[in-house]
Amino acid sequence: MYLDKYDNWIANAKNSTPDNLPDQGYWIGYQICKSYYENATDKKQAIKEMLNIKNYKVFLEKSKWKTKIETYK
Repeated sequence: MYLDKYDNWIANAKNSTPDNLPDQGYWIGYQICKSYYENATDKKQAIKEMLNIKNYKVFLEKSKWKTKIETYK
């Protein structure tokens, strides 16, 4: 999210290891968007905002996903 790295981000199964499964970013992105949507009072607006993200750091904060992960530690 914060790097200008555009290679090996899709279908990266060639680099898969038991400790580093491929395509984790898709799952994490889904979980972040799911959390954002669940926490939104206006669901229609939430979808619009997800499709037009301008500031990813703010979006991540508003999703409250990081706090969910911290409870599992």
